[in-house]
Amino acid sequence: MPAYSMTATALAIVASLSLAVSAFWRMLCPGRLVLERIDPIISPGEISGHVHTVSGGSGFGYTTDYEQQRASACSPCPIKEDLSAYWTPKLYYMGANGGKFEDVPQAGEGDGVTGGMTVYYEQRGPNFTNLSAFPEGFRMVAGNPF
Repeated sequence: MPAYSMTATALAIVASLSLAVSAFWRMLCPGRLVLERIDPIISPGEISGHVHTVSGGSGFGYTTDYEQQRASACSPCPIKEDLSAYWTPKLYYMGANGGKFEDVPQAGEGDGVTGGMTVYYEQRGPNFTNLSAFPEGFRMVAGNPF
């Protein structure tokens, strides 16, 4: 196969793969707010039984509600108008010998550097005029929290 034909084929493959990723966009949140035992949905107002890494709007807390989150003063995420809170369970590792749990760092969290998290938003079709924000009071849990 001639070199120009191989190059054209490779470019076509790359172009076709890039079409598949247009279904979402990534928002890199390079800093985290806290790494705490906080879960305002499962354990509102009290210390949670598990640890979360939290990024997003600074209004996050033990009893976060809509007004508190909308009043956030800042966000480490690049889209400053997005005052949402994003929290995910913290991952720990314990070796086969028992021992103690070790913190599994997120990407970029080496040597005390906080890497934050990447938030994926899915797009819902070509007509974005019918999209709206989640309603006030909306809360969601995926899977069994216990």
